[in-house]
Amino acid sequence: MTENIFIFAAYSVITGSITCAIILLIKKIVYNRTSAAFMKYLMGFGLISFVLPSYMIYFLMEEAETSFIIGDGVPLIVVNSNLTEDIYNFLDRINIGRILTAVWATGIVIYIVCLIINYIKTIRAIKKYSTPAVGKTAEIFKFIEKSERVILLMSKSTAQPYTIGVRRKYIVFPVILENILSDKEIRLILMHELTHIEKNDAFLKIFIEILNGINWFNPFFYKIKKGYCFWTEADCDETLNQDFDEETRRLYANLLIKVAEINIKYKNVLASFLALKRKNSMTRREELIMKNKKKGTKMATVAMSFMALCVFCGAGYAAKEADYAVYGVFGSDKNIVREGEFDVLTVDEAEELMETRNIDNNSGYSETEPKHIHTWIDVIITEHEKLDNGGCIMIYYNSKVCEDCGKTQTKDIFDVETFSVCPHKEAII
Repeated sequence: MTENIFIFAAYSVITGSITCAIILLIKKIVYNRTSAAFMKYLMGFGLISFVLPSYMIYFLMEEAETSFIIGDGVPLIVVNSNLTEDIYNFLDRINIGRILTAVWATGIVIYIVCLIINYIKTIRAIKKYSTPAVGKTAEIFKFIEKSERVILLMSKSTAQPYTIGVRRKYIVFPVILENILSDKEIRLILMHELTHIEKNDAFLKIFIEILNGINWFNPFFYKIKKGYCFWTEADCDETLNQDFDEETRRLYANLLIKVAEINIKYKNVLASFLALKRKNSMTRREELIMKNKKKGTKMATVAMSFMALCVFCGAGYAAKEADYAVYGVFGSDKNIVREGEFDVLTVDEAEELMETRNIDNNSGYSETEPKHIHTWIDVIITEHEKLDNGGCIMIYYNSKVCEDCGKTQTKDIFDVETFSVCPHKEAII
């Protein structure tokens, strides 16, 4: 079963990719009707869609018999050319599912280890190059944040301010900026970082990085994660700008570009992996700040949320419908036959065939069966029989089986397949 684990990841990739592709196509429309905060959570929902197994709902609704990955069925892969047959046989021979599962698991471990190492490096840099804040930055901070829930540190190891910490929150403020920025600019930066803390963004970004470890191979995930990081910053900008006048708003927007330029100038200085450092992102945020768009209505937010949920459910259904194709490529147990090597009979033709072969398909209860009330469940029973000419017949019965005693009651023939050459493995016979 371990070789089939990657198949579940493949289903999730289908679900997440469809969901996020549609989100990216309509993101401008959604933002115009909602807010940066909603866009942040919408992008987060898109990232989570890569790991939530919504397709399982459809598998369970239609019962295990309809799925090769959670049921006992073995798919019959029909090919129409020698090249296609050779490819499928090669993938089956090397057990591609097991290989990809091993590669995927190894990638997850490597990504998480690198994430931990980067985080430890950041913490060590803070401890080595940072000291408790003093001077004008400390005075401004005390005026804004009167509680002791957040610790302000001054650091020589970064040119960009950032917030870090899960249980205990730290704002790391570059010493470089204290000598360059005005008191009002320092106050705006500290207010921005405190807004991140109120929204618990540091923890959420770490959670997203863990999800990224699971999807390290998926470039689509990185695209959505970039959008999530952008809207996280834009959300803080939008929250602060609600109470700003035009002059303060312009100062705040110019401050973003100034900090980005300083960070580029001191690019040799260590910066946190949690920070958003690209200048073009700062320019885009500046545009949104000066636009000062009003937040959307609650009705629009509810409507867009419902739309996102519908997209996600539809993407899960698409992943479920790909069960045959996905398992055909990555599954560990399948039968590969050439097109034209078998015929599928109708029920009437199958019944006529059964009569000629004297197969009784109307068996009932045995007089010697244990006396109890049967609890019947519907199942499909498969019967395989080889023919003298090297072919075979697969007979499928709509049947009932008792959950308590295992008694089987055959009802009628569901379908029959005949093969000129038997493609089935010995384990099935």
